[in-house]
Amino acid sequence: GVAFTNFRDLNYKTINAIRLSYLDYTLSGKLLYRIDNNNTLGVGIDYLSNTVLGNYILPRAYFQSTPNSILKIKLEYTSSAIYPRNNMIYYPAEQTRGLLDNNLRLESGIYHLGHALVAVVKNHSSLRMGLMLAELRGASRANYENKTYVSTGRSQSMINYVQFQHSSSRMQLTSTFALRGKKSFKESYDQFFYSPEASIFLSVDALWNIKANLVAKFNGVDRWLENEPEGIQQVELQGNQLIDIGLHRSFAKDKWSLQLGIRNLLDSYELNLEQTNLETLYPSYNLPSTVYADRSRSFFAQLNISLN
Repeated sequence: GVAFTNFRDLNYKTINAIRLSYLDYTLSGKLLYRIDNNNTLGVGIDYLSNTVLGNYILPRAYFQSTPNSILKIKLEYTSSAIYPRNNMIYYPAEQTRGLLDNNLRLESGIYHLGHALVAVVKNHSSLRMGLMLAELRGASRANYENKTYVSTGRSQSMINYVQFQHSSSRMQLTSTFALRGKKSFKESYDQFFYSPEASIFLSVDALWNIKANLVAKFNGVDRWLENEPEGIQQVELQGNQLIDIGLHRSFAKDKWSLQLGIRNLLDSYELNLEQTNLETLYPSYNLPSTVYADRSRSFFAQLNISLN
């Protein structure tokens, strides 16, 4: 297939006699091969042609195996191009009153993503275990020492997750646990920051045709790095717990229904945010010390009416 993209800058038609509108195209192809009834292999390639950033060849691959009716295995690899922002390429510092000058020689970053999944499904239950690994090479970074942008950034991330689902005539349950890791500035600080999170959805048919619902999400402490004029900053965001509960009842053969509940049961919405300069190890106050992850505790009532 072929795809055409028309690009036009919304702020400026031209900058320093450079026209900020052009047409790009992408050529893509995919080959799917069924090895047998239980195994499938797919490969593909994209050819990206960008007027400013050049040409890129991006491969992808896919393999799926179902040895039996219970077990399923999937392996997948994809790659894509991450373009720099317009201001990084075109906007001079004197025109934007910024700290950094533009760089017409910036290149696109290449994003690589690998995903492995193992799923076990039996009767009304399923268990999924997966691992996602990603790396961005050639990302556009701010270089405050040279007062411009460079395409030398590297970052990595990973997600390791487990999900369990169960469904019956009286109950539905979905629970997920994930461990996220990220390395924002691999070229400067080769360190992973890990953050756990868990979520659960539970719906149970109680007495008198009333359905009780629970939605909960638990986030651990999140850490990442930011590039600031004063140096690399480590940012730490406090963990939180968000829990919603509700009761649902249908009437008149599902013609109308009523739902009552509480959102943010624990009233957890104000989170502390701390920022530390990794070069001086002193706290930095460029960011607010408090952020809001959600609204405060609230009560709701919802009436649904079907006209069918």
